[in-house]
Amino acid sequence: MIDINITGGRKNERDLMHSLAHFCVKKLMPRKKYLEVDITIKRNLEENDGLSAGVIDTDDTNTFEMDIESSMTLRKKLLSVAHEMVHVKQFTRGELKHADTLTAKRWLGKTYNESNYWDCPWEIEAYGRELGLFTMWVEKLDIKGKFTEDPT
Repeated sequence: MIDINITGGRKNERDLMHSLAHFCVKKLMPRKKYLEVDITIKRNLEENDGLSAGVIDTDDTNTFEMDIESSMTLRKKLLSVAHEMVHVKQFTRGELKHADTLTAKRWLGKTYNESNYWDCPWEIEAYGRELGLFTMWVEKLDIKGKFTEDPT
């Protein structure tokens, strides 16, 4: 069973995040039978934790906790959900693992120091896929709204 639980925020944004997260599971992990992702829309996440979104893997490779900053635009929240779902895929497939220190991770068997966030291969994949996942979801489900328009 794929179980996506969302707390916080407004109902319409929870509904959109739920739909997008399920879409990402089907696209990124089509054979996945069991996955639980708890998404919390939080105030002051950036102020308190220094990030606008993040996902935490648990001891169970099928259970994850995701936090999303509440002050972001709806578009940015949804792009963040897509980004973090790529990390869920990476962790659940064993592509990304924690290493022995807080500043290192293992990616496809090789240990990387996270000193340059933008050079981390798991972040390159997540940033590279977030917009595509979002766009495919909007197009497939014919989703309408100002948040679907590219602001650039």
